[in-house]
Amino acid sequence: MKHVFCVLSLLVCFCCCATSSSCTSRKSKIRVVSWNVQTFFDGVTDGTEYAQFKGASSRWTERKYRTRLERLSTALCTFDADIVVLEELEKQEQLYDIYNQLSGSFHVARNYTYGAFAKADGSAIGCGVLSRYPLTKATVHALDIGTERTPEPALRPLLEVGITCKTGQTERVLTLFVCHWKSKLGADSAVWRRWQERVLNERMTRAVHAGGAALCCGDYNQDIFEFDTADSCVLLAGRAPLAVYSPWLDDACFSDGSYWYKGEWERIDHFFAAGVFLTDFCADSAGSWADEAGRPIRYDLLSGEGYSDHLPIRCAVSFGDEY
Repeated sequence: MKHVFCVLSLLVCFCCCATSSSCTSRKSKIRVVSWNVQTFFDGVTDGTEYAQFKGASSRWTERKYRTRLERLSTALCTFDADIVVLEELEKQEQLYDIYNQLSGSFHVARNYTYGAFAKADGSAIGCGVLSRYPLTKATVHALDIGTERTPEPALRPLLEVGITCKTGQTERVLTLFVCHWKSKLGADSAVWRRWQERVLNERMTRAVHAGGAALCCGDYNQDIFEFDTADSCVLLAGRAPLAVYSPWLDDACFSDGSYWYKGEWERIDHFFAAGVFLTDFCADSAGSWADEAGRPIRYDLLSGEGYSDHLPIRCAVSFGDEY
């Protein structure tokens, strides 16, 4: 069976948005937000954008991008998370745009000094990370599968990055994984998400066996009950199943879902954790990005209104020192 993890033809970028010292938290919890921000293109046409965002007939403009940027940055300021993960960004430069937009919103030591971005070569969208903590060892992982009955579709890579977290006098490394799995469009989509699950299993298993802590977040395009589960854990498929904690399965979870589709909630945006504790989880509907019923207000290109068709998900991460 041909099963190759490769980094060829993948783009991974580190950026350092400022020269301020790294954030040292007096608290034992690290706040994380993950949000699919829905086709977040900038105002420059590069040719890889979705059709409705380019060409003479497009309603997309630099002004609309700036409005979306301001809107997103205001929401991120409200979250005040230590680590921000964004899916469906177009390019690395948008991390600088967000940083500049947020400049002055926080004390200089709490700015998002560090960032990383990755997407497949020629792809329209990728994933980005902004962090108050130093980032190290960014790598990307992709699939090359030639044994399925349908050709492999374009798949977004898995981004892996180390985060050096200092809480009080203790310094630890959290391995963060960011994913955006295959959508349910097209034939055999579940087959390809299963392959992406195996990649995640392998990488998280390595991090855990090395004695580290691991957190994966993103848009999996797969509801929590489409995974194999046991108690409050998801059993990630692979050479050997890996049990990872999911807050969606916890009795303390009161959120209905993160994605509203055809009149029903779906729980397709996830945090999976191993070696750390997750608390304060929610799909956040308490802002202008959600309507009165708590449903996400998707971005509308024609009117320029809205945010995203996903709600942001948030949690707090700790290493267990307070237990």
